[in-house]
Amino acid sequence: MYNLIHGLDEEKKGYVREIGFGGLLLLPKLMRTNRHFLMWLLSKVDEEASSIITGYRRDIPFHDKDVETVLGIPCGGAPVQSEQHGVPENVIAAIRKTLGISESERDIGPMVAIVKKKVRGQKMTKAEISKFKIAFVICAATYLFAPTMKNDYFVTDYWGALLLFVQTFYLDNLEVTGGNIPHDEFPRIQFYTMEVINTIVEDDTRSRKGAELVTYGRLLPRHEALVCYQRNPANRNNVAGASNVFNRSQSRCAETGSMTIDEIESLVMDKVSSFATACEYVLTSFSRKKEEENQRHQAALADLENQSQQQVKNESRKVRDQLKILFAGIRHQDGVSWNMKGKRPLYEDPAPTEDADVGCPNSDMPQDSHSSPAAEIPGHGSELARLGIKRVIKRRKE
Repeated sequence: MYNLIHGLDEEKKGYVREIGFGGLLLLPKLMRTNRHFLMWLLSKVDEEASSIITGYRRDIPFHDKDVETVLGIPCGGAPVQSEQHGVPENVIAAIRKTLGISESERDIGPMVAIVKKKVRGQKMTKAEISKFKIAFVICAATYLFAPTMKNDYFVTDYWGALLLFVQTFYLDNLEVTGGNIPHDEFPRIQFYTMEVINTIVEDDTRSRKGAELVTYGRLLPRHEALVCYQRNPANRNNVAGASNVFNRSQSRCAETGSMTIDEIESLVMDKVSSFATACEYVLTSFSRKKEEENQRHQAALADLENQSQQQVKNESRKVRDQLKILFAGIRHQDGVSWNMKGKRPLYEDPAPTEDADVGCPNSDMPQDSHSSPAAEIPGHGSELARLGIKRVIKRRKE
């Protein structure tokens, strides 16, 4: 349906608005659904009460007018079907004649072709406009509003607008942690993209990750006075016969000056329920903050552990380098000692040079220490080399 709508030119979009289906032009691109969440949500729908009930006295009632608010389609007017659930033959014949299809045609293909047909360089004729409007409504009903018409089985893939309405209506009535979407633009479905839906559903998840059973309903419903739906007292007069116990009690109290015990009980229970809901919201918020704080501390501890491990590696590298310098000095000392005796050293340097010999051939005194490779070795190596030379001189004197 999304692809069909977004292939329309501006002229055809204008005709869609004329028949009252302009809200569908803002339909977001929803390629995937969270079936686990949707099945949970549908299990919370009470058809008789026309309400989504997620807990004790936590219900979100919905009305016919709310469908128009969510989807942007007409509410009211002539019924789609007669009381006998049948369409008169003359109506079917007139539709087929307008569309130019035979009685044996049962496929949606010709309707799609009419909607997609390009008319370039000129305005559509009245006959073309009528044909387009009828074909568009049939496509909308087949693809979105009543998708089971084209299937012989009943699974969530073919629930169409039912899922879109229930999901958008429920999410749009929740007190969202990151801030609520203002209720001043319509249809409401235009704001619920895949990203927004996934974010709110994640916040509404009660069970933690890895739990065997994932449950939802963590977020609390928004106050009825802050939403654009018919459960808002300001909008309740738009629904015929819609009223609540509180309004009826106030009206009767004004007329008779008294209230029945049942009405008093309902008022008291309503106040207690409101208090319980507020307490639950506080406790839920505390639990979420506690969980976030624990995650933050765990992240800090993990970072500290990584830093400690890196510091240990750095210190180990320094000690290893210093030991290498020390043993290099020892090898140099050994080489100098054996060279003085004219014998092969116990440890030979990898690349001995002519400058490795220390001392003058006509003198028992060693050369300047700065000219010796042993003297160039920093730290302990240089000191050990000098000690080795002193021992050589002492031996020659002996």
